[in-house]
Amino acid sequence: MRYDVHLEQFVPDAMPAGTFAAGRMNGIYDLDARRHDGEAAGHEAAAFIGRTRKSTPRPRMDDKPRSHPWPVVAHPKHKDFVDLDEDLQFKDFLHAIQEGFDHPELLKRYSTVGMGPSQANIPICSPCEF
Repeated sequence: MRYDVHLEQFVPDAMPAGTFAAGRMNGIYDLDARRHDGEAAGHEAAAFIGRTRKSTPRPRMDDKPRSHPWPVVAHPKHKDFVDLDEDLQFKDFLHAIQEGFDHPELLKRYSTVGMGPSQANIPICSPCEF
């Protein structure tokens, strides 16, 4: 994975053989473009197992970010915090990747990013507000 500064998200840099990303994972958010990207990934997967030789060009990544910027808070003592609730620093991501947790879902679970008290800031409403 690599961080795309323009799109403000991680996107695949190099995929293992037999693995094909599509849609939002590739930075493609438009519904029709996501379908087209999924079709292209399907053709690549079929070609990988020798079922077809048809290829479909991939759509381009979106031209504007759909998420917030990378949430690293610079610190004068090089403690670049990513998640203050979990006291998680950028170096913790590097450690997780070094341990083999380089898939986004595994990295999230291993590092506990986004699993603290602020993961769902849902206000508590009294019954009379409904």
